[in-house]
Amino acid sequence: MLDVSPEVAVQVTTVSDAPAGIDAETVAVFHAHEEKADTLKMLSWVRRHVGARAVIVVLNRHQAFQISYLYELEVVRCLVEPVYPGELRKVILAARGG
Repeated sequence: MLDVSPEVAVQVTTVSDAPAGIDAETVAVFHAHEEKADTLKMLSWVRRHVGARAVIVVLNRHQAFQISYLYELEVVRCLVEPVYPGELRKVILAARGG
């Protein structure tokens, strides 16, 4: 995803390092887990600890069944891989209200 979006400035971080330096203007992007419960746990963690203004979840095609409940939990956008050139930038700008 990042390879096809070199124009997007990102900070790749681990869960344990994420709280440092993240502010309310951040758009958090994470990859869905194989299991629904694990994805929900990650979403909950991001909302509690990261303070992102918006959350975008990236899924593989076989994880597409997770999209409906992610939208119910007010995820701003779900992207299904492959993510095409320019797509990540457009989604992040929209999430920021731009």
